[in-house]
Amino acid sequence: MLYEIEIFFDDLKPEAQKAILDKFKTTRQDENWDVFPIAVITREIKEMTEPVPDKPDTKIYETEALYRYEKDDPNGNPLDLKFEVHKAGENGLYNEIAVDCLDSKGENVGSVYIGLDMEKKDMRVLLTADAEGAGDHVLAVYPMRPLSESVDSNYN
Repeated sequence: MLYEIEIFFDDLKPEAQKAILDKFKTTRQDENWDVFPIAVITREIKEMTEPVPDKPDTKIYETEALYRYEKDDPNGNPLDLKFEVHKAGENGLYNEIAVDCLDSKGENVGSVYIGLDMEKKDMRVLLTADAEGAGDHVLAVYPMRPLSESVDSNYN
């Protein structure tokens, strides 16, 4: 199945809006970005051929991201959350796998990055908070460190 998301100028943070306006030497009034999207993201999502053993109400989809996980049973998933797994990080500096949690509207409400901090030669887990899945990570956990040094709640 093909999914499409349109991104409008007003969907962007003020810093991103300013960067676009400055780069293209234009103004909001000179453009039609309130009517036409500035970007369209299209992704093919197909159901995997391998069923999830003993869980008929669970679906795992293979996407360009890597995977998408859904649980259809409303008793087991009352918030209708979906999870997408994809590659993240900056090659050579951070090699990470991200798990994004999407609500019933497709909004990213939680994000976890798991990977290696190549600079510090350390494993780390980054988390968002306040249902701002697409926002900055605010908590870092370093599982290989001693407990007293393993959590950084002032990460960003």
